[in-house]
Amino acid sequence: MVLDVYGSQNVNQAVGNIIEGKFDRIKRLPGYVNLHSYDDTTIGIIGLGGIGYHIAKSIAMTLRNVEMTLIDHEKVEDVNLNRFDIDPLDIGRYKVDVAADMLTTLNPTIRVVPFNGKLQDYIVAANMHFDLCINETDNPEVDKLIYERCHIDNEGVYLSVKYDGLREVTVHVNSIGFSSGVQVDPYTIMPSFYPSAVIAANILTLLMTKYDLDELARMKKVYKFDIFDMLKV
Repeated sequence: MVLDVYGSQNVNQAVGNIIEGKFDRIKRLPGYVNLHSYDDTTIGIIGLGGIGYHIAKSIAMTLRNVEMTLIDHEKVEDVNLNRFDIDPLDIGRYKVDVAADMLTTLNPTIRVVPFNGKLQDYIVAANMHFDLCINETDNPEVDKLIYERCHIDNEGVYLSVKYDGLREVTVHVNSIGFSSGVQVDPYTIMPSFYPSAVIAANILTLLMTKYDLDELARMKKVYKFDIFDMLKV
């Protein structure tokens, strides 16, 4: 099919043209200069739940030449299918392996490193040195560990998107919610909803169009959004 579209070009030329076409409209974005600063970076995503999965997908649809490490020890279950747009035959496979297959299909310029184990095992086996560390776990103690390893120890940008399953979204930039010595857990386990998960995940990528990597590294901020409020006209 590729050669049918691009005629006599060889496969490498054809794929190159497809990639350039894929990013052509992205280059026209007002925030492309900021977005481009995230190309060729290393990104760690810890937790491939409803939001983490869609953050990985959004990044793959937006950036090029990134190395994305996916860390999660869970397998796909039937209850994940209300948020994961995957083949039901993937039930029983590790989430990171399913995501890795999907991401490299969407964007052949990226490198995906799946780790189907617990975070503590990854810390022992490797380091947490990423340019961007995206924490999508739902455990305050794990949040603290990731924040310290990624941001404090290795000076990577720490990001985290939490939502209540329906409408309230909290985005942490180099912050995990400490206030006067009390940690606030912004994540509440509720029934999950595909549209809300996708919107919450894409807020993070939209943030990259507003702030380049250096600007984000200097920030320490918490954003709060109400998805339903966004729908008001």
